[in-house]
Amino acid sequence: MNQNPEEEFANLLEKSEKEPGGYLQEIAKNVHASPDKYFPLLVSALDNNPVTMTPVLNELFSGHLNKLVSKLVFPLLNDTNLQNRFIWASNFLSENYSDGAAKHLINALSDTKKNIVLAAVKALAALRDADSIRALKDFFINSTDEVQLSASIRYLLPISDRISPEFIQNFDRYPVNRQIWIMKFLSESKVSEAFQIYVKSLREEPLILGIFAVAGLGNIGEERCVEILANVLSHKEWFLRKRAADALGMCHFPSSVPHLVNALTDSSIQIRTSAVESLSKIGNLNLDCLIDGLKNGDHNQKVGLIKAFGQIKSSKLVEPLINILSNRSTLFFSIDALGDIGDQRAVKHLMPFLKDEEWFNRLNALEALGKIRPPDIIETAKKCLEDPNDMVRNSAQRIIQQKN
Repeated sequence: MNQNPEEEFANLLEKSEKEPGGYLQEIAKNVHASPDKYFPLLVSALDNNPVTMTPVLNELFSGHLNKLVSKLVFPLLNDTNLQNRFIWASNFLSENYSDGAAKHLINALSDTKKNIVLAAVKALAALRDADSIRALKDFFINSTDEVQLSASIRYLLPISDRISPEFIQNFDRYPVNRQIWIMKFLSESKVSEAFQIYVKSLREEPLILGIFAVAGLGNIGEERCVEILANVLSHKEWFLRKRAADALGMCHFPSSVPHLVNALTDSSIQIRTSAVESLSKIGNLNLDCLIDGLKNGDHNQKVGLIKAFGQIKSSKLVEPLINILSNRSTLFFSIDALGDIGDQRAVKHLMPFLKDEEWFNRLNALEALGKIRPPDIIETAKKCLEDPNDMVRNSAQRIIQQKN
């Protein structure tokens, strides 16, 4: 049966989907000969199967059909109801054909559909011309759609150097509800020029802008941020103290460590947990401070430091942990940390706890030895098969099986 030209073209498109790179010359020949007839069929295939047709269209219009881009692709940006077409066209134009695309994309920034707006933001950010940058600044300053604002930040970060200076310069002119979004963007941009904005915000609007200011200081991560963040650790609001403990873990300086050790005395477990996590990241910068805290700190400090020791895994921390094994109130954590560090020096000090009166100490000691893997671990585990507690016996069996 003879096929009409439209059916033959549809078959070509179907073949091109199955064989990437194939039949493109024939498809392009048809579109060149009669664009009004065949281009609608081409974008209709995109509507039905965007995943497979996107690379086909990309290759066509970056090669064979390049001279028809302004005539055929630009108009796709004028109808935002056909989302697959708009998203393909915006991505293609931003990567392959910048001249004249911006004015079509800028109009889409006022659309109500999230996918359209974000596609326009992404494309304009990739274009980086003056008109695109201006439009993106205006969008971020004026948009009232918080979902779109939040999602747009990741596309704006690569052009932070083009938009942050104006945001910083005009920060005090924006209303507070807009300052929140500006500061969130500046924070994620990690621009050190925003330092004074963060300091001022913590002083004047800590409950509204404080969490973004603290995050910004942490992302800057410079030594001048340390004392500012340390002061926040004494704020009455626990969520600010927690953010400050998190942020100090991003400031890689020995001076950050004592403040985090002090934070282990906080009344809130959330802050103590954040302090442990941060110490796990940067505690190696000031091990002497950690060791001193283990000797002289209160119970919460000792527990927090021992937990951090197990994550830092420095050989310098083995002896302090061995020394504190005599403290029954922190014993569980000390045994665990020694196992995590994995230093053979701990073995002879852990062995006596295999006969401890508390089953969980016996279990923990055996698990720690299992991590350290001394040469006689199998013999040690076999002896524990006679332990009166089934969890200890199960652990011993698992160690033996793993070794085998």
